[in-house]
Amino acid sequence: MTIENRELEVGTKLIAKYKKEEYRAEVVAGEEGKIKYRLADEREFKSLSSAGTAITTKACNGWAFWRIETKEEKPPKEEAAKESK
Repeated sequence: MTIENRELEVGTKLIAKYKKEEYRAEVVAGEEGKIKYRLADEREFKSLSSAGTAITTKACNGWAFWRIETKEEKPPKEEAAKESK
């Protein structure tokens, strides 16, 4: 589902599926207070489109490619880490 509210807060988790693989990203604070998008492999991008392009290797509308991760979609290791705290 397309992300309609483009005012994403730092810490927002994103998820995308491409060619039967799941990809995750997070909204992070960049330099000078600008928002960046960090993939699970730690690469950071200035836009969701460039983060999506890094995965698909072709032009990508990031607002349509990514969606906000729901509680049910969190990876098992993140859930386990939260429960142990």
